[in-house]
Amino acid sequence: MDVTAFVSAMAGIGLPGILVLTLLEKLIPVLPSYVLLVGIGMAHAVDPDMLPPVIAAATVGSTLGSLVWYGIGRAFGEMRTSMLVQRWGHWLFLSPSLYQRLTSAFARHQFRIALVGQTIPTVRIYLALPAGVMALPIATFGVATFIGTILWNAPLITIGWWVRDMGYDRISVGLVVVAVIIVIEAVVLVAARLRYLQLHRRSSRSA
Repeated sequence: MDVTAFVSAMAGIGLPGILVLTLLEKLIPVLPSYVLLVGIGMAHAVDPDMLPPVIAAATVGSTLGSLVWYGIGRAFGEMRTSMLVQRWGHWLFLSPSLYQRLTSAFARHQFRIALVGQTIPTVRIYLALPAGVMALPIATFGVATFIGTILWNAPLITIGWWVRDMGYDRISVGLVVVAVIIVIEAVVLVAARLRYLQLHRRSSRSA
């Protein structure tokens, strides 16, 4: 099925369609979330009064998607989940090394990692898997995920509404906005990676 046609059909349903789209985005990462969310803002946030319900529907859908991954991790347990990641993770952009880093991060800062992780590409999709394996309190994880998802969804949907309201060609301006977001994310990820390597070298020297 054509992805664009499916997204358009689901978005045409309204708020329930937005909820389903953002839930599926967490389970089947075909479209980058920033592309989907900016598009949702352009298509559905007709006026400022529509922004809160659109953001709410998208946030609930994303949070439910995370809880599905949490349930999978909880049901499969540590050994089977690790085996599945080793065998199939590369098909879903979840490398064993990323999975191990997420698990180690949760061991130190559960609430903060669950919250901040929702604003990091790829990480935001699979963060719930190790959380379920480690049996983190679901209430704590759910609240942190919901807050982090709002911090991610709200600006992107608002950008989509702003692009729509500018009066220019939506597709052209939308592509420019998405390109800028990608560049910003790349810079942040590189900076975070360099910071991680720096801290790792320091800890190795002190050991």
